[in-house]
Amino acid sequence: MTQTAATPDTTPSHPLIESNRVEGTPVYDPRDKRIGAIHHLVIEKVSGRVVYAVMSFGGFL
Repeated sequence: MTQTAATPDTTPSHPLIESNRVEGTPVYDPRDKRIGAIHHLVIEKVSGRVVYAVMSFGGFL
């Protein structure tokens, strides 16, 4: 009997993600130029939806 190697499942097992996994994620403009990174998420208390992300920008001024 031959066994094949298991391939990792790329489908998320649940619809939740921890905020610490998102913080530091690079953000790109439509031309694929990196414009910053996610610093914090702002979450609505009642629905639990992310309202917006606070980004950090590098560069001069």
